[in-house]
Amino acid sequence: MDKLKNKANILEGSITKAILQLAIPIMAGFILDNIYFIADMYFVGKLGAAPLAAVSMGATIFGLIWTFVVGTTTGIVAISSRLHGQGDKEGAAYAGKQAIFLSIILYVVIAVVGNIITTPLLKLLGVTPDMAPLAEAYTRISLISSFVTFISMSIASYMRGCGDTITPVRVLMISTVFNFILDPILIFGLFGFPKLGVIGSAICMPIVRIFAMIYLLWFVFYKSKELRIPVYPLKVDFAEMWRILKIGIFSSIQGFLRSFAEMAVMKLVAVYGTAAIAAYGIGVRFNMAMFIPTMGLGMAAAIMVGQNLGAGKPERAEKSGWISAVLCAVMMTAAAIPTYFYATNIISVFNQDPEVVKFGTLLMKYFAYTLTFIGVSIGLERALSGAGDTVKPMIASLLSLYVFRIPLCIILMKKMGLEGIWIGIIVSHIVTTIIYTIMFKKGTWKLKQV
Repeated sequence: MDKLKNKANILEGSITKAILQLAIPIMAGFILDNIYFIADMYFVGKLGAAPLAAVSMGATIFGLIWTFVVGTTTGIVAISSRLHGQGDKEGAAYAGKQAIFLSIILYVVIAVVGNIITTPLLKLLGVTPDMAPLAEAYTRISLISSFVTFISMSIASYMRGCGDTITPVRVLMISTVFNFILDPILIFGLFGFPKLGVIGSAICMPIVRIFAMIYLLWFVFYKSKELRIPVYPLKVDFAEMWRILKIGIFSSIQGFLRSFAEMAVMKLVAVYGTAAIAAYGIGVRFNMAMFIPTMGLGMAAAIMVGQNLGAGKPERAEKSGWISAVLCAVMMTAAAIPTYFYATNIISVFNQDPEVVKFGTLLMKYFAYTLTFIGVSIGLERALSGAGDTVKPMIASLLSLYVFRIPLCIILMKKMGLEGIWIGIIVSHIVTTIIYTIMFKKGTWKLKQV
C-alpha cells in the first residue's frame, strides 16, 4: 500500500479532510504515548507520594534537557515537508539521514552534560531528602537510555514531513503494548522479577523501544520505496546538520525556556511540600494527555504548511494554519468539560492522599478554563514551525513565560498561596494565544526560506 496516498490531499482538495487524514494517526501515536505515561504515573503512585514526586521532578529535568533534541525534529519536519512539496525526494532523504547523525551527536553531548548537572538541578528544584535518591536515579537512567528515543523521533519526523504519518504510529502501538505489560512487572516485581520501584519505571521504556528504533531504521534504509534513505555514502555533512539546526535551534531555545519556566514554577510549588509537588506532577502529565488532539492537528498543520509553501501555494498554507487552530479549539473545549467536573476523580486515580487530591483538584479546574486557548496556541505555533519560522514561537514563549507567568506566580502566591500559582499559569496561557494570533495573522512567515 502506498504510504503517501494522502499527498494529493495535502496540495489540493479539502484542507480539513487533509489535516484530519494526517492528524489522526499522529493523534493515535500521542494517545498511546501519553496513556503509557499516565499508566506509569498510576503504577508509581501506588508506591507513595515521595516516589511519585521523585518521578515528577526527574521528568521535569529530563524535559529540560530533552529540548535540545527538539530542534532536530522541528528542523527535519520543516525541511523534509518543504522538499517533498517541491518534489525533491532525494533531498528530503539526504536531510533525513543527516538528522539521524545529528541525533546521535546530540545524545552523546546531552547524556554527558545531563548526568553532570542532574544533582545541582534537583537541589535547585528543592528536592527533599526522602525523594532525592529516587529522583536522581530516575533522571540518570532516562538520560543514559535516551538515544533510543532520539533516533526514533528523528526518523519519525522525517517520515511525517514526507506525509507518512501511519508507519510511526504502528510501530509505537506495538511498543506501547509491551510497555504496558513490562512496566508493572518491573515496578512491583511480578512473576519472579525483582521489585525495582522507580528504577523499573525508568528502564522499562528503553528496553522495549530499542526494538522500535531498530525497525524504523530498517524501514527507511531498506524496506520503503517512497521514503528510502540510501545507506551509502555514510557521510556526516555538518553543513546539512547546521541547516536543520538553523531552523530548529529556536525551537530548542523555546523548549528550554518552557522547561526552565516549569522548573521555576515547580520550585515555587515545592514551598508547599511533597503533596503539592505530586499534585503538580499529576496535573501537568494529565493535561499533556489533554493536548493530544491539538498536538496531532498541529503536526498535521506543520506538514500542510511546509508542503504547500514548497509547492508554491502560500494561501493554502495559511488556510491550513487557521483551520488547524479552529479544530484544536473545538477539541480542547470538549476536553475541558470532563476535566472540570471530574477533577477530583482524576487526581484520586493516581493518588488518594487528601492533600494531593485537594491541591490537584484545584489545579485541574483552573486548567480547564484555558484548554481552548491552549488549543489555538498549539495549532498556530506548529503552523509557524512548519514554515520554518521558529523565531516567532520562541519570542512568544519568552514573553508569556518570563514577562507574565513567573512574575505573576510569585506575586499571586504571596497573596493567595498555592492557588495564586495556579492562576498565574492560567493567565500566561491566555496571553500566549493572543501573541500567536497576532504573529500568524501578519503573514511574514510565508517568506521564510529553508
